[in-house]
Amino acid sequence: MMTMTGRLGFRRELTLLFVALLCTACLPFPSTTADETVTTDYSNGFAFDQAHGITTQTSLLLTGDSQQPLRNTTWSLVNISTSTPITLLNGPYLTSVTPVGEDSFRWSLDINISGIDCTCFISLQTNWEGDSLFEPFLLVYLGDDHHRPVLLNEIGDDSTLETSEIRSIVSSNTINLDFNLITPSGSHNDLQVEAEVCLAPYGVCLGESVSITPTYSSQGTTVTLSLNQSMLSLDDGIWFIDVSMSDALLRTSGKVRSSITFDSTAPTGVISGAERVAEGEEFQLYAELSDGYEGSKLTSIWSIHHDNGTVRAADASELLQSGTLLLNLTDSGNYFVELFVRDQAGYSVKIQHNFTVENIKPQVVLVADGLQLSGAQRVEVGPGSNWTLDGTFSVDNEAIDYLWVIDDSTSIRGQSQLTADDFDGKGEYGVELIVFDDDGATDSISFEIVISSYDEPLNQLVTPLQGFGLLMTLALVLFFVIRSNKKVDFDIPKWNATEGSLSSENHGSSHGRNATVEEDEARG
Repeated sequence: MMTMTGRLGFRRELTLLFVALLCTACLPFPSTTADETVTTDYSNGFAFDQAHGITTQTSLLLTGDSQQPLRNTTWSLVNISTSTPITLLNGPYLTSVTPVGEDSFRWSLDINISGIDCTCFISLQTNWEGDSLFEPFLLVYLGDDHHRPVLLNEIGDDSTLETSEIRSIVSSNTINLDFNLITPSGSHNDLQVEAEVCLAPYGVCLGESVSITPTYSSQGTTVTLSLNQSMLSLDDGIWFIDVSMSDALLRTSGKVRSSITFDSTAPTGVISGAERVAEGEEFQLYAELSDGYEGSKLTSIWSIHHDNGTVRAADASELLQSGTLLLNLTDSGNYFVELFVRDQAGYSVKIQHNFTVENIKPQVVLVADGLQLSGAQRVEVGPGSNWTLDGTFSVDNEAIDYLWVIDDSTSIRGQSQLTADDFDGKGEYGVELIVFDDDGATDSISFEIVISSYDEPLNQLVTPLQGFGLLMTLALVLFFVIRSNKKVDFDIPKWNATEGSLSSENHGSSHGRNATVEEDEARG
């Protein structure tokens, strides 16, 4: 049977145990919520030990880690409680920087903020790798007044409560925008989201902004807005959306601007240009493209297809500008170009244009020591002469090949010229020069060449009949020249008369004699 003293002792132990359990239950335990951020980390190895939104009244002690020694690091305390940022304090260096390992440093900054009430951010300015400027910042609430919610996208080199712009987002139906919201209380309950949109295809609103009511959700400090094109009755196009948020006490953040693009249709287009060109002829093709709204950005890839199965992408030198292609094709045949077009939402289309490149027949030109042959001619050369039969003057808009046929028994290909070394000594030869291009088109010339036993420059021979005619012509010319150079006297003969004493007989005799002499003289 338990005595009175024993009962009292048992009750005392129970009382002490209850008190101990009660005290233990009242002790604060660290939160293990996965969403709670206890540090502020940057991807380059810099970190604050504190999270955004810490509150303090008299002293601001910041610490952290760095992979750089933070030499010549300055700091600034900036007030963003109002629409215009104001720098309240600044300093030329940190309180301490201590090496703790290879490329590892601990740093601290202790600032006296007595009497300051604000929504502020502390910014560090330091040179990072490659002397690039790095400015990490931390949002803080100092004192007890002038605290407001802050969208972290507000803070930058020129942060104001007006508008800060972030990246552009493209979607075909629904766009989700994430915002990092810091509130003085740390709570994200009872938020009010205000949003306004305007069409801005070229970076400027084309008209007045219109208020919309997007749905949102929050997790930790992240607030996600869901923008459904159909539910908000927004057309395809590029829009600006300005977002601000208010907490349960109706304290409002600054505005953050986002550029969003709704694109629910595939692009369209057509290619125009020549449908028939000659090989080696330069021509252009033009593509007219549209995505259904102003300011759309399209990417395109040209490809060129030949009927022989070859396909290639257009060279950079062939792309004059967006939508214009410059071509100069030397292979004849049927072609089509294909333009692959993609818009920002991922919709794509392929458009084609067919055309034909026509072959140009080569033209043979044969020159023999300056004399151009026209075909069906005979030329004579000496076996030791330095003469050349040259086909390089043949014309085509692409490379041509040469085929020489001698007496239908010998052929020489790929050689543009013939010399005496290509013939078997003196004699008469029938020669044909055939030129052809890569499409098989040809042109030819035939002639006869006589390699004689004497050495003379390259001549065109005349036929025997032509030679006889030439000699007769020269003889006639010579005869008339001699004839025209001989002097002929055509004076009329004169009679010599005596005084009247002469008899008729004597007179007649004298006339006969003188006439004969004069006539003979006239005849020479």
